[in-house]
Amino acid sequence: MYNRYAASLLIALVLSIPSATIYAQTEAKKKGWIGAGIGALAGGIIGGDLGGAAVGAVAGGGIGYLTGNEDDKKKAEAQADAEQKARSQAQVTENPETAYKSPVTNQFVGSTWQVVSLVSEDPYPEYASMVVNFPSSSKLTTMAVHKDGKAETTVEQYRIVADAIVITGQDPDTGETYVNNFKFSVDGDQLIAVSPESRVVLQRVN
Repeated sequence: MYNRYAASLLIALVLSIPSATIYAQTEAKKKGWIGAGIGALAGGIIGGDLGGAAVGAVAGGGIGYLTGNEDDKKKAEAQADAEQKARSQAQVTENPETAYKSPVTNQFVGSTWQVVSLVSEDPYPEYASMVVNFPSSSKLTTMAVHKDGKAETTVEQYRIVADAIVITGQDPDTGETYVNNFKFSVDGDQLIAVSPESRVVLQRVN
């Protein structure tokens, strides 16, 4: 009779311990306590005495701890991956070439286009040829040859916003910054860019 009471007391003691501390512990400890309680209960029922409950508590606690420990490892790995991803996306830089950018498909990167038509309200010099190249997702280069044979190269910044291309540059004469917005559409190898002041038709050459 004494052993049964003692076993019952041990079971009650083991089961009562986790309830006060379970929320402040790791999964390994949580499941260790839970396993110990279940083991003690099973050992006490099967063995009917203090020894059976004690053995059950030790065995159950060990199994519970191992299971919880694996959960702790998985949580730690997931947290480490999340922190690494956050760090890679939080690089502070003034260089637009190396700054983090959300993955967006940009069909212009690496392409070169020949201007075949340019109609503008503003006076434009006459060109023998004009080629526009997009070497990156933020920079475009325009290489123009005038009718008199003079060649010039202009480097500008650009970004794609929905169906618009926003071009930013600096006027070589005044030094002022300008911003041009073009609505664009691509049909096969033809690109049409339209702004309130001009319309440009380009043919892809590569």
